[in-house]
Amino acid sequence: MDEIKKAYRKLALQYHPDTTGNNELKAEKFSNIQEAYHVLFDAAKRKAYDYKYFFLNKNTPAITVQSIMHDVEKLQTQLAKIDPAKINYDNIQIELEHILSTQAIEVLSRSAENEKIELIGKNIAAILYYLPYASMLQFIKNLQPWTKENKAVEQVFLQTAQQKKRQMIWEKYKVPIAVVVAIIVCLFIALSQKF
Repeated sequence: MDEIKKAYRKLALQYHPDTTGNNELKAEKFSNIQEAYHVLFDAAKRKAYDYKYFFLNKNTPAITVQSIMHDVEKLQTQLAKIDPAKINYDNIQIELEHILSTQAIEVLSRSAENEKIELIGKNIAAILYYLPYASMLQFIKNLQPWTKENKAVEQVFLQTAQQKKRQMIWEKYKVPIAVVVAIIVCLFIALSQKF
């Protein structure tokens, strides 16, 4: 809610008709900003909006292996452009949950396009690597209905989880290891100078 308020204030100052010279385009944009703020801030309005624009939308394209592949590649491209220090893990998880909905998992489970399925699995594993280790494991667990049908994808996920675990351990112990190595080197130098 704080992020919504901050974003609203910033955009309201930028597009308010009193501060922008009452340009019609900016006035319309300001009206849209106000409407979005009121919908996002009120849980009941947000639920009604979701129902109206997502659940009642009959023009939603069918989920196919190709559409899933496209969405996964799009997310991967977006993540490659973001500074790793500024990545929002919750957004990645939400986006992955959207792409890998129950219907998408069913499509992937029934598909006979093994090469595409394995490529999707590798791309998803690359995206999962951005998540913290515990979140990654939970997400992999949620994908078991699909991975139990496709052992190659399951293997890719397990390898990615193992690699992430090794990285996590290294990040945790690299400073103490560096300190111990530095002490040993200093002792070795000190002892070699005595002799």
